[in-house]
Amino acid sequence: MPHAAAVVLAGGSGTRLGAEGNKVYLPLAGRPLLAWALEAFARAESVRRLVLVARPDDRSPARAAADAVPHPVEVVD
Repeated sequence: MPHAAAVVLAGGSGTRLGAEGNKVYLPLAGRPLLAWALEAFARAESVRRLVLVARPDDRSPARAAADAVPHPVEVVD
């Protein structure tokens, strides 16, 4: 089976939603919305590398969402 990398973009600001921050960090069923997306990629057998692109100001919530997934996630600016 071929190997793939998944790049998840989370650099938004949440302004259209009216949130105080990026909507991907809002909770959904007890976890950040972003964690659900990351987990979907982590479960794909072909995905060997998972990269999360986040704003530098969102480094802490990005890392928390990445840590909620049982797969290594590289967080980059």
